[in-house]
Amino acid sequence: MFYTGILSSFGDPAGLGLGATTIASSKLGGDDAVGGSTEIDISNLFVSLGPVGGLVYVVVVFYMFQTTIRYVLRTNSVGGIAVLALLVAITGNWLTGSQYAVVAIVWLCIGMIDQLNKNWEREQLPA
Repeated sequence: MFYTGILSSFGDPAGLGLGATTIASSKLGGDDAVGGSTEIDISNLFVSLGPVGGLVYVVVVFYMFQTTIRYVLRTNSVGGIAVLALLVAITGNWLTGSQYAVVAIVWLCIGMIDQLNKNWEREQLPA
């Protein structure tokens, strides 16, 4: 399903729309060319937003893992380790629609780590 979702995005370069990989699409008469959800965020966004949108999301995921790992290695923060564990545990489901509370917590943690990392870098600049 993952590979089918990514490959199908090249047939629809603009994507099928954000609802294409949700249950709403099948219930409300959408075109289920790829069978609705592809089970993983990355391939879902390739289907929904096309190849460019899928690649942008891959960059966001890569950047967040890189930022979180860098922050953990620099600070040995227990909070940073907890966020890294959360990101790893829920990889592929950062946007899952049926897990509204979990997804909100994940993105809240992503924003927190991003800001903590920026604050740490700012503090390291010579005065």
